[in-house]
Amino acid sequence: GLLAEQVAGTRGARAATGGYLLGTELPLPGGFTLERFIQKMIVGITGMVDTTVRPKWQVNPPKQPPLVTDNWCAFGIQQIPADANAYVVPNEMGSESTLTRNEVLQISLSFYGPLGTKNAAALRDGMQLTQNRDVLRTGNIGFTATTEIVTFNELHGEIWWPRSDMNLILTRMITK
Repeated sequence: GLLAEQVAGTRGARAATGGYLLGTELPLPGGFTLERFIQKMIVGITGMVDTTVRPKWQVNPPKQPPLVTDNWCAFGIQQIPADANAYVVPNEMGSESTLTRNEVLQISLSFYGPLGTKNAAALRDGMQLTQNRDVLRTGNIGFTATTEIVTFNELHGEIWWPRSDMNLILTRMITK
């Protein structure tokens, strides 16, 4: 009926025409996705090679490097809790046009290889530097905390691979 027509016809609609509104998020600097922005941050702060810092969960995961000699990092956004109340600014016509809220990005990181713990510590310590946090701010992202680095070995086949895990907590302001 009428509701179905309103819902079906509202993709991209304006508040003045009624129906649901589709929230469109403002892009990050460089047009990066959030995952790519975080990947570039990890590469920039640790000095690791771009291809050795990759998302944890991929549809077609690449082959794992030989961990006996190579160092690499897998990262994934595990949780994105948002604040309870968004800030909504009405446009000139009085309709709700801009929504702003804060999200907390809880990012899981696993560093592999003989320098895994060193790379994890480089990221942890590098997050304390103003210059690195300034780059994050270009994407409306702020540093909140890192957790302790947990080191252990992971058995793959008949080889124990060194691994160091930590979490990175960032705050992100989004505007739609």
